[in-house]
Amino acid sequence: MKRYAFVLVSSFFFTCVHAQEPYRLLWMKGIAAARQGDYSESAACFSKLIVSDSTNYDYYFRRGQALLMTGKTDSALIDFLSAEKRKNGVASYEIARCYALLNRPAESADWLTKHLQSSGRLPEATIKLDKVFRTIENTKEWNEVWKNEWYTKTDQNTAEARYLIESGKTVEAVAQLSEWLARYPKRHEWYSLRARAYLLLGNKNNALRDLNQAIDLNKRQPEYFWQRGRLLLENGKYAKAADDFSRVLKLDPSRLEAYQERARALAGAGKFNNSLDDITLYISLFPKDPVAHYTHGYILYTMRNFTDALKALDISITLDHSNPDFFYQRGLCYLEMRNYRNAIYDFAQALDLNPGIADAWYQKGIARMYDGDPTGACADLKKAVTLGNREAYRQSLQLCAE
Repeated sequence: MKRYAFVLVSSFFFTCVHAQEPYRLLWMKGIAAARQGDYSESAACFSKLIVSDSTNYDYYFRRGQALLMTGKTDSALIDFLSAEKRKNGVASYEIARCYALLNRPAESADWLTKHLQSSGRLPEATIKLDKVFRTIENTKEWNEVWKNEWYTKTDQNTAEARYLIESGKTVEAVAQLSEWLARYPKRHEWYSLRARAYLLLGNKNNALRDLNQAIDLNKRQPEYFWQRGRLLLENGKYAKAADDFSRVLKLDPSRLEAYQERARALAGAGKFNNSLDDITLYISLFPKDPVAHYTHGYILYTMRNFTDALKALDISITLDHSNPDFFYQRGLCYLEMRNYRNAIYDFAQALDLNPGIADAWYQKGIARMYDGDPTGACADLKKAVTLGNREAYRQSLQLCAE
């Protein structure tokens, strides 16, 4: 089951892990190990950090999460209680879950009540759909918890909008959120939700406008910067996208995926050294992520370091043979290196996986032209033209007789 970590990383912790480089890297390795399913390694990393600093609640909390995923509920509970002792309210939900797993409904209900009394409480649906609580959901203690009305009207409206979006009723969600925002224009979470709905509808301009509004109202939500950064990156606004991913990492240093996205943005902005620093760090944490190696190859290609780009792309393809983008990018490297046969092969592989890539037809046509196959080249260029590639149309007029 997907876990929801709602730990707020304190400014003290952020400063601490960045001031001590080895500990910072160990903290990141612990998070990365958990995300890759290596919970024993994750717990080991945080155990080392606890030895270095036994006052940091985050270390106990994250080790508790790792232990819980390995079935060591008693040990996880001890860690969550230790985290809670060091920062009140930070682990109340996880403690409630542990007690439910141990079939101790009274203690579970007490800690769940404490969580529900906090401003950071999870949505009602998230809690009630958590399978952990099935063991106690028919007890009197569970029923007593839900006799109280924990959620405000705003909370309920937010939950309704989220349900509409997740149910595929995006048009209805936009209409409902727009109605509410007309009356309550300061609800940053509603702008964020409407941006999400607009994205699903393909309206990126409206999504960007709503994300801007949400950020203007609340600059402490890393998810807002994450979503806006990805939109800006897609729109070629590389420097602004990099700034947004930096804000994500400042607000929530555990969002390690922001390093990869920032690497792409920095490369687009021409800041290659910084870009390589980010992607190298990310790959050290996620060495089996094929997209990360592809991103590394793309950055090196942009720097015109085609030899090293090929090495990175070889790894991405070894890890995942099913992504046409990997073959297409490697084909571009071979084309630049005038290795036309390999370029043709890679573009063909990309097109086998997705015949609708107009650029791959175009580049394959160019490679075949250089390789001395004008008939095949023209056939590929004409295919690219039918898919909307304008450069292919220009080249076919020059190179291909009617």
